[in-house]
Amino acid sequence: MLADHFASIVRIVSGSTSLQASSTTSTSQIVSVSGAALLIAAWLVCVFLIGAGVRTKKAWLVSSGVVPAGIMTIATPLVYYVSETLRLGVFEASIQDFLLLTALSALGGGIITLGMLRYRQSIASHSPSERR
Repeated sequence: MLADHFASIVRIVSGSTSLQASSTTSTSQIVSVSGAALLIAAWLVCVFLIGAGVRTKKAWLVSSGVVPAGIMTIATPLVYYVSETLRLGVFEASIQDFLLLTALSALGGGIITLGMLRYRQSIASHSPSERR
């Protein structure tokens, strides 16, 4: 029915207009996932990829774990600061916090670069054009 889609219905009763407000209630369930659980799962994937690459001696698989590890090095402290800001409403950061974020971001960028260089070297060493 068309009347179900409107929040209010105007009724005309004996020449006068009255406003009747109708409301609908709906319930929804929001699943809350812990940020720490997501971080732990992501770090475990990185460790698994690196471990599998070392065990099988496949450089591309090690690099496939090193690059996400670099990304997680950057993301882990950011998740902490964002969650604290959301929890407290306002999160005061000191200069040490910014220095820590800068250092971890630089470290993460270096790890990502190392992983990408290793990945390119492993792909180049296995290309058919170099075997000829």
